[in-house]
Amino acid sequence: MKKGEKNHKVSLKFEHIWLDWLKINIYWIVCSSEEFIFRVKCEFNKPCEIPAGVDGGFNVYTKDDTPIGVIWVKRRFNETDFQLALVHECFHAVHWVCKERGICLDDSSDEVYAYLLMHLMKELSRKEIKDGNETMQRL
Repeated sequence: MKKGEKNHKVSLKFEHIWLDWLKINIYWIVCSSEEFIFRVKCEFNKPCEIPAGVDGGFNVYTKDDTPIGVIWVKRRFNETDFQLALVHECFHAVHWVCKERGICLDDSSDEVYAYLLMHLMKELSRKEIKDGNETMQRL
């Protein structure tokens, strides 16, 4: 390893959620911003910049000409803050998915948004979360 280079020996990978009823992919990961930048480079071969102080995000990358929504959050010591950040980023994912499928948020579509948000949170809560310290924990 070269001087100043980060050690990424913990092989974190993006978790995958396939939204069959909307035919769209969502990836997600819990890790540091440095690890996220590294993972984006490995998975999508794209540069990624994260402004200082940002603890999560939702971005869209392309792989094999397929758009993939990516949710990223940092592990937080306070579980409530972690859950709130995850819901926040999931809403951005929901908005993107619905826009991709031509569903605009209004009084006639708000249930689609609500059910999709609930579905994403349910899927995330079923999966193990692995952070950069190799600890395993459920949401």
